[in-house]
Amino acid sequence: MAVSGGSGPGPGNSGDSSGDDSSTSSSSRASSSSTASSGSAGSSPAVPFFSPVIPPAGTPSGWRQPRYAPWPKRVRRLRLHLITVQELRTLFLPPPGWIIPRHAPPEPSNWNRALVTPANVEALYATQPWRYLAQAAEAYLFASGDAAFRPFSRRLQRHLEHWAQAYWESTHELHVQGATWKRWRTARNSRRSHAGNRLNSLLQLAVGLFQQGLADMDLLLDPMMLYFPPAHTSIGRWYPGLQHATLQAALDDIDAQEPWRRFYRTPLTVAAMDAHVRCRVTRDHPAFHVPRLADKFVQQV
Repeated sequence: MAVSGGSGPGPGNSGDSSGDDSSTSSSSRASSSSTASSGSAGSSPAVPFFSPVIPPAGTPSGWRQPRYAPWPKRVRRLRLHLITVQELRTLFLPPPGWIIPRHAPPEPSNWNRALVTPANVEALYATQPWRYLAQAAEAYLFASGDAAFRPFSRRLQRHLEHWAQAYWESTHELHVQGATWKRWRTARNSRRSHAGNRLNSLLQLAVGLFQQGLADMDLLLDPMMLYFPPAHTSIGRWYPGLQHATLQAALDDIDAQEPWRRFYRTPLTVAAMDAHVRCRVTRDHPAFHVPRLADKFVQQV
């Protein structure tokens, strides 16, 4: 069988060898002289310089959903300096309907099953169609040169370089069944699981920025961030059409019609990726439609 192991070329074939960014340096900023610990006794939480703060500081009784959208209502019960990585991962990421649709697409009555063969999938994987996701997008909520956010940015870049394939597979799930594909499916699922676990170190850096009053949960809405569809769903599944002669043609078509599958990155041809052309995020990304997000964590000096 051509698709042995299902890993395909490119990143994501093994554990993350890049290591965690555990040596996060404490960066100083002109107007943020106070720092906060993780809510330990005797410490005062840092006061964020931006507004609105998500979750809301003080009483949230007057808050209405448009003020904290797309976060769910339960975000109002949190306190910024006490948020944990576990809470972020299990309760809030990604917010419902953010990039990822809420519902799986229906299976067409007629689709090109003949295209989904081990040989065709191997040929598609040989082009490493996920490569464009290995490039972190330009920051939208903070200044790219801000030293305080540098560990976060660097860690995200390493994460994407290693796990781009897992994110791409999660939004381009091929409908494959039977024992022939068992090993391939196992490898694909393993990549997603490991990528999700490795996200913890990035989220810990985000929590550190929360505690210092330099960012809030909106940081995780930046177009830089990629997210998986909910586990054990078929939201990312795609079905090549009868009009397509190759899987590549089917991929180009679905990416053009449903830009969320490419996380709103500009589509790149294989030739463009070979030439290391940098992709960009299109203005269709939902972050560009939330007015409070633009440069939210950029301090004016």
